[in-house]
Amino acid sequence: MKSLRLGLQRIGVVASGLLLSALAAAAGDGLLRHGSFEEADAQGQPVGWSTERRAEVEGRAELVPQARDGRQALHLVHANDKGLWVRTSQDFIQARPGARLRFSGWVKAEGTWEVWLYEFLPDGTYKTIILGRGQRTDWQHLRQVVTLGPETRRLKLSLIARPRSEVWFDAMRLDDLDRPVRLRIPLLTAAPTLDGDLTDAAWSAAAVVDDFLRLGGEGEPAAQATRVRLGVAEGRLWVAWECDEDRLEAQRLSATPGWGDDSVEVFLGEPGQDALQHLGVTPAGGALAQVIEPEGGTAYYVDWFSTQARRDNAPPPEPVPCIGAARRGEGRWTAEMAIDLRGRGRPGATWRLQLARSRKVADLEENSTWTLTPGERFLQPERFGHVVLASPIAAPSPERVVAAPAFAAPRQARVVPAPRQCRWTGAEPL
Repeated sequence: MKSLRLGLQRIGVVASGLLLSALAAAAGDGLLRHGSFEEADAQGQPVGWSTERRAEVEGRAELVPQARDGRQALHLVHANDKGLWVRTSQDFIQARPGARLRFSGWVKAEGTWEVWLYEFLPDGTYKTIILGRGQRTDWQHLRQVVTLGPETRRLKLSLIARPRSEVWFDAMRLDDLDRPVRLRIPLLTAAPTLDGDLTDAAWSAAAVVDDFLRLGGEGEPAAQATRVRLGVAEGRLWVAWECDEDRLEAQRLSATPGWGDDSVEVFLGEPGQDALQHLGVTPAGGALAQVIEPEGGTAYYVDWFSTQARRDNAPPPEPVPCIGAARRGEGRWTAEMAIDLRGRGRPGATWRLQLARSRKVADLEENSTWTLTPGERFLQPERFGHVVLASPIAAPSPERVVAAPAFAAPRQARVVPAPRQCRWTGAEPL
C-alpha cells in the first residue's frame, strides 16, 4: 500500500510538472513560466517559482518595482551569515534530450549571486550547469547557449543570493534554439510618440527581445547588440529598436533608402496568409516595405480528379501601412516603427514574426536575427517566431443589416432557358 501511495504521489508530481510546462508558451518566456516576474500569487510570490531557505537564514524573496524590463523584478535578500543561500527556483521545465538551449536574463546585485541549471537524468541523478555567477554589479545581461545530454528528462533553474547579499533578477528566458520561439506581445498603456526616442514611458510595458544571433551561426551572439521592444496600441504593432554601433560614421546609407542600406527589418505573416509583409527602417529614418509571396505563387485544381491546375494570377496584397523614425547617438542608433494592423487577424491567432538586423558599415556586412537561422538568408519562414497579440488589433466594423425589399411576384412565369421541344416517353407527366 505504501509503494502504491508513493507511486501515486510521483505520478501527481510529474503530471503537475507537465501541466505547468504546457502553460509556459502562454506566459511568453520560452520554456520558462513567468520568467519576467510580472505575475504574483495570493502570497505575493512570483507565479511558477518557489523559494527555499533554511530556518536559520534571515532572508526573503519578493517582487519589487525596480525592474530592468516591465513592471516588476524578483528581489532576493540574504541578510545574515548562516546557511548557503536564499534560492528561488522553477522545477519541471520540460526540454528535448540533446536540445540546444539559449538562456538569457538580467541581474543586479549588492553581494554574491549565482544562476544554476540542473539537468535531471532517468535514474534521478543530475548535472549542474553554472549559467552565471558574480559579485556586486549594476544591471548585467546574462546569456549562454548550452547543449543538453541525450538522456535529459527535465530541468530546474535556480536563482541564488549568497550570505550578506541582495540580488535582483529580471527577464529570465530559456529557449530551444531548434524550435519556434514563442512570444506574447502585450498591450501598451498608450501609443508611443513616434520620434526615435525610446525614453517614452509607454515602452515600459513592452515585450523585450535582446539576444540576436549571428545569421548562419550555431547560436553565437552578434558582434553588436540589438534590443527590440514590441507592444500593441491603437490598432498598431509598435516596434522599438536599440542598436549598438561603434562605427556610426561608416554606416552605408543612400540618398534613396533601399534594402542595400544598413537597416533593421520585420518579417510578418498574418494568420491564414501565405504572403509575408517585409518592413524596414534605416538609421536615417528611411522606410522600406514590400510584400513577399510564396515561391512559385499559388495554384488550385479545376476538375474533380485534380488533373488540371490553374495558376492564381490575383495581384499580391498591398504592403501594410507602416511609418518609422530613427535617431543616431553616441555609440548606437535607435528606431521606432508603427505597423497598422487594424482589421487584420483574429483574437488569439498566432502570427509569424522574424526580427532581423542587416548591419552594413564600410565593406563589412553582419546579419543577425531574433531566432537561430542557418544559411545566408533571413527569409526562412520555418524559423520564424510564433507570436500572439495580447488583444485583438481591431475588430472589423460591424456588419450593417439592410432590410430585404418586399417580394413582388413576376407578372408572367417563364422557364429560362425556354425548351425548344418536349416529349414524354412513357410515364404520365408529373
